[in-house]
Amino acid sequence: MYILIIACDSKVSIEEFCERAIKIILKYIWFTDHIDFNQAGYGYGYYNARKFFSEFNNAKEKYQEKSIF
Repeated sequence: MYILIIACDSKVSIEEFCERAIKIILKYIWFTDHIDFNQAGYGYGYYNARKFFSEFNNAKEKYQEKSIF
């Protein structure tokens, strides 16, 4: 199992994570997102649900042979 937390400072896309998971032969890939409600927090205002779920759904479609959650 591969569990990923996408951080606001991550330079890696969901697709890149999937490619890496395939290379190291993982059967399941889990993604979690993070939203910062603290206005003083580093990641405040970063979260974009539409972008995250668009990328996530594209990866699920492209990598159907993997179990992506």
